[in-house]
Amino acid sequence: MTEIESGPAARGRLRTLGSLIDFHAARRPDKVAIHFDGKTLTYRQWQMRSNRIANALLATGSPRQARIAYLGKNDSRYFEALIGCGKAGMVLAPISWRLALPEILFLLDDFDTECLIIDRDFLHYLDQIRAARPSFRKVVVIDGEAPDTEPFDAWRDRHADSDPALDLSGDEVVAQLHTSGTTGRPKGAMLTHGNLLWSARHAESGELTAWGEEDLSLVPLPLFHSGGTCWAMYAIYVGGGIYITREAGPDHVLAALASAPITKAGLVPALIQMVLNDPKFDRSNIGSLQTIGYGGSPITVDLLRRGIQELGCGFIQMFGMTETSTMGTTLLPEDHDFNRPHLLTSCGKPLHDMSIRIVDGDGRELPNGQTGEIPLRC
Repeated sequence: MTEIESGPAARGRLRTLGSLIDFHAARRPDKVAIHFDGKTLTYRQWQMRSNRIANALLATGSPRQARIAYLGKNDSRYFEALIGCGKAGMVLAPISWRLALPEILFLLDDFDTECLIIDRDFLHYLDQIRAARPSFRKVVVIDGEAPDTEPFDAWRDRHADSDPALDLSGDEVVAQLHTSGTTGRPKGAMLTHGNLLWSARHAESGELTAWGEEDLSLVPLPLFHSGGTCWAMYAIYVGGGIYITREAGPDHVLAALASAPITKAGLVPALIQMVLNDPKFDRSNIGSLQTIGYGGSPITVDLLRRGIQELGCGFIQMFGMTETSTMGTTLLPEDHDFNRPHLLTSCGKPLHDMSIRIVDGDGRELPNGQTGEIPLRC
């Protein structure tokens, strides 16, 4: 790949998440990739920090494909750690901070985690976590201190910023995200570099509307969920920027929309409703917003109509699952047609590289118009 190649064909040859950040760092080093908590991170800074984290993880002696747990709210360091894990041939395993402690302990054990990244809000769990899993090779703390730990930034910055240059495959797992566990305990869905890059490439297919390096995408959904992590990757894939909020409340969303020229936002229906109902909502503060991607739960026609009218932007519904990196079907803005109300309750059309069926409880395909389960294959 020559230095001047920068379009879809060149990106299409990338095989790892680390190579994607390296790609942008070489072509747009000073472009702001991440906005968080009043600070920014350029692609070049992201590259250097992820290299440092990769070297820090390798220094722990953790083996190839070791699981590195992340217990914390949204933070730019999550993406530093994700790419750092990828460059080290390891796997980031974000843990839902909404879970009860016994569930957190179960996941830490089930994922067989080697190291722990924990933020200040969850240090009250640390003694119990250590008692249940005393074998961590390293514990680092984001914006906090605790005995026998190291501050995340100091741990990262005391290692070299040179790329470890491992021979990595796109088929290696880079993220392990737990499923909802609605029929039992949560399970770890293993996503490879190739899975996440394949998902992100849909930002260039037109099936998620048009994306470009001028886009700034709002990421308020929790990053332990595939909806947060995968939504962020669309803008990153094309060299755009992401604006991360620590939590997904309406205050965070409205403050972000008022303070930055955000063009796209990934939300869930409940959050859309909270934003619209918030007394601080003012459409004049969101003039840059072009598209809202929504999913994760059903949405009523009334809320959809209100959202389109009051937010004044295009809506795109996305239906998928963690195991498919959220890919499945989409209902594009032009299909949100109030003259065709039956479309508003649809999850849309399959993406060009997805196949779907509607089946009954025994796996038999159902005729058109019947309700059933939806298997997806990518």
